[in-house]
Amino acid sequence: MTGAVGAVGAVEALRDRVLELTLTEPPTQYGATHWSSRLLASALAGEGTPISHATVARIWHRFGVRPWRAQTFKFSTDPALEAKIRDVVGLYLHPPQKAVVLCVDEKPQIQALQRTAPTLPMRPRHPEAASFDYIWHGTTTLFAALKVATGKVTEACTQRHRHQEFLVFLRQVAASYPRRELHVVVDNRSTHKHPVVRAWLGRHPRVHLHFTPTSESWLNLVEAFFSIISRQALRRGNFPTVADSSPPSSGSSTPGTTAAPRSLGPRTPTPSSPRPPTHAAARHKRRQLRSTRRFGPDIRLRLGRSGS
Repeated sequence: MTGAVGAVGAVEALRDRVLELTLTEPPTQYGATHWSSRLLASALAGEGTPISHATVARIWHRFGVRPWRAQTFKFSTDPALEAKIRDVVGLYLHPPQKAVVLCVDEKPQIQALQRTAPTLPMRPRHPEAASFDYIWHGTTTLFAALKVATGKVTEACTQRHRHQEFLVFLRQVAASYPRRELHVVVDNRSTHKHPVVRAWLGRHPRVHLHFTPTSESWLNLVEAFFSIISRQALRRGNFPTVADSSPPSSGSSTPGTTAAPRSLGPRTPTPSSPRPPTHAAARHKRRQLRSTRRFGPDIRLRLGRSGS
């Protein structure tokens, strides 16, 4: 009995040592920033404790430790952090009466990339494939103003994103909502605080800018719109010119139709020969043949009845 207790204690000590090493950085002699299962097993073997890398992986899995994963974080250094959050979120939840709340921002460096070969269509067990090589035709900047109440988007594309372009777009937004009080949520980009922009705001008191905290631009709802068009229209698009990577020049549209960049046209799947069977399918076929030879041709029928 004492021997069993000692064995359990040794296993627990080894487990604790694995977790202890995992939560520390590898020594510089290994030239690695984090542990792998094989590297950790090698380090423990050097200490006189042989262990397989599979055992290390099982310990990691049991305790939810994933040293190969890493995330990023960022703290806002804005001294008015709480006040700005309350201001922006308050506009979303309780907008002023008879006023329009807009989220405005720019998405710079939208690249017009044309693939050097036609995109291969999606097939069963095979995703759509685009050529790695491309022809770069330039970039454009998308300015967008998202109306919080309805989701309507007003947009404009420019070659640059200086305070001059921002002011031109701000005038376009103001003209889209005449004789209405406008509360515009923007980030802390210097172009939004330029003296020329401030002077224009002084002459147009119906337009109010509300700034998100420093490093907290995710509070701006238009960022969600940029994320949608990036995933659904830009990332896998094929654009032979810069104009093709820009939204239609309608000025505004309803959600889902504003920033749908034009591509080379619909891709028609081409007929292809059937794919050869995979290794798993071949193994399954061989097992079926062995079962038929051993138990007779009606084995699958009997198994189907018993399983039902």
